[in-house]
Amino acid sequence: MNESREALERAIPLLRVHGAVFGNRKGGAHRLAKGRERFKMAERRGLQKHVADRCRLHGARQDEAACRVRGKLIEKSALAPAAHNVQAREGAPGHFVGPSYRDTTRNVVEGGQMLAQGIVAVSKMLPRQRVTSATMYFPKAAAFDAPLDVDVDLVREGRTFSTAEVRISQDAKLRSIGLYFLDSGAPTVIDGQVEMPDVGGPLDAVPYDMRVTGRDLRIVNGDYRPDPDHIGPPELNAWIRFKDAPPEPYLHAALLAQPTTHWTIAAAMLPHPGFGEAMAHVTLSTGIMGVNIAFHDDVDVTQWLLYSNPAIHAGRGLCQGEGHVFTEDGRLVASYTVQAMIRDFVQGPEAMGHDSSTAM
Repeated sequence: MNESREALERAIPLLRVHGAVFGNRKGGAHRLAKGRERFKMAERRGLQKHVADRCRLHGARQDEAACRVRGKLIEKSALAPAAHNVQAREGAPGHFVGPSYRDTTRNVVEGGQMLAQGIVAVSKMLPRQRVTSATMYFPKAAAFDAPLDVDVDLVREGRTFSTAEVRISQDAKLRSIGLYFLDSGAPTVIDGQVEMPDVGGPLDAVPYDMRVTGRDLRIVNGDYRPDPDHIGPPELNAWIRFKDAPPEPYLHAALLAQPTTHWTIAAAMLPHPGFGEAMAHVTLSTGIMGVNIAFHDDVDVTQWLLYSNPAIHAGRGLCQGEGHVFTEDGRLVASYTVQAMIRDFVQGPEAMGHDSSTAM
């Protein structure tokens, strides 16, 4: 396998086609009751053999997932980084398991990652349609060091439009819930879009490393930084592209969706001296509460994409962001909104049994 193919296989977390269960513990089994009890897990035993493929982008380390179906290597993931070899296990239709990740410097799964995992799962269940919009809420934080159970319920499967509910749980507790809307497509009747902001090109922006293998991220004006003394308008603009193209359009959509929850909190803090990302999870309780995304067109994530992210409101312990994703030539391919939390801790992280790696 050449270098290009190996990098491509690290693009997206593999969730089993047709709803087969992925387990990350050898010899374990997952049994799900039907309907509302589909998250119950019967047993797990043994430990799966660790495999680690560590790569670097700008000198940073990233562990990745190696996923196998009937012994055949299918995909690896920068979206759901992990170091466990996982095997497909037949289970209830619509059930998937995302692997755990042993490097837990920040042991909280980001909302955008769960949003993207839902896109992958739903798309595998309805391959003849594409996800055109999704809304997901995050009532409880999920950790990287335990597997995620992703369950898809087809609320309505139609010839033209379909709706699916996605629930993500961990240790039998609900972590996120969302609705995904899918479309079979139709020819354009009218067209139009907002204009792309004039913020300069990707090569004019400042490289920033978030430890995602194969992803080139550049921040306009270097505005995404932990320094609480750095101030500016409540807006962040970021250019992103990936080294290699995953094989399916829905994988491009999932990779596009994953970074959408990165920016709103930092953008909301920018106008306020004395507030910055360095305070998050240390002296301020912050986190993503909900996200809504619409996909307007197919996208190629190997080409530069501009994420334009104004924070439109902050107050009462919350902030609200809007986002648009443009190709380098100005085509609008997605838009989204994010609601996030910014508030003082009622108790400090230590008093709650946490530190900055696990506190919200």
